[in-house]
Amino acid sequence: MIRIRNIEELEVERERQYEAWLEAGKEADDFKLDLEGADLHGAYLKWADLTEANLTGANLTGANLSKADLFRATVSGADLIGADLMGAYLQQADLSGS
Repeated sequence: MIRIRNIEELEVERERQYEAWLEAGKEADDFKLDLEGADLHGAYLKWADLTEANLTGANLTGANLSKADLFRATVSGADLIGADLMGAYLQQADLSGS
């Protein structure tokens, strides 16, 4: 299970996934961060770039996502109890079941 606590850890995971994506011969422009089922509870992700990220079923309990960019992110079924989404950009985000 992926565990993220802050933006630095998020960027390390993004880079790991991106490199694996390219090594698999996939197009760079098609890459989307996959955090499905990840544990991000209590994470400090203020201003984080989560554009088009897959956060399906992620644990975001108490996470600080204020000012985060969640444009077109899939957040369906995620646990958002106590999460701070103040000022987060949620245009076209899928929050169904969250």
